[in-house]
Amino acid sequence: MKLTKKAAALLLAASLAVSMCATPVFAADHNMGSQTVNSSTNVPGGALVGVGNTDVFYKVTESYTWTVPATIDFGENAGVGNTSTVNATLGKDELGKMAVKDSTDNKWKGTAPKIMVTKNVIGVGKNLKIAVSPDWFDTNGEFYVETPDTYEKLYFTITKPAATPDGAGEKLTKDNTKVLSVPSGTNTAGQELVFELETAKGDNVAEKAGSYEGHVVFYSSIV
Repeated sequence: MKLTKKAAALLLAASLAVSMCATPVFAADHNMGSQTVNSSTNVPGGALVGVGNTDVFYKVTESYTWTVPATIDFGENAGVGNTSTVNATLGKDELGKMAVKDSTDNKWKGTAPKIMVTKNVIGVGKNLKIAVSPDWFDTNGEFYVETPDTYEKLYFTITKPAATPDGAGEKLTKDNTKVLSVPSGTNTAGQELVFELETAKGDNVAEKAGSYEGHVVFYSSIV
């Protein structure tokens, strides 16, 4: 069976494509063979001298990994004028829990994994920065959850806990989005966060039924 010129060209292109995919790709085009060194008498005393240079290479590829909690669950039916708190303090392999009423103080409390950098291979003098995206705040600059059908909103805060028991935490805002910064040479790090949601409050006020949903978007950058 004869092939048309167009069919033959397509077949050849396909064969070349397969060959290119199967060919190993090396990181750098270095001469990995030998070089010849010839002796020379162009030195005082006329001694035979040979000089050869061997190039030495090593490369580290930039790569990093980090984790965030998959879910923050403030629970349900906390009631008017209450606060539901989720402490993101767990390790990356620990499972968080939905906020439930604590019998000791009648507060809604839950847990979640903290923000963690698990690998940090970056350039000298650089920092891996983890931050929240400012695009996911409400127009008034707050985090929120809302009902998808009626767009009823409830607001929550994210705070980095204080370093000391009597200190003040650092609240994340639209103008203060940095969660964590890890310098080059440090491989792992973590940052605990406190998520707090306030229910409806006021006189003669009732909670509005619905499933409230929202997002917190984290992003990384090398600075």
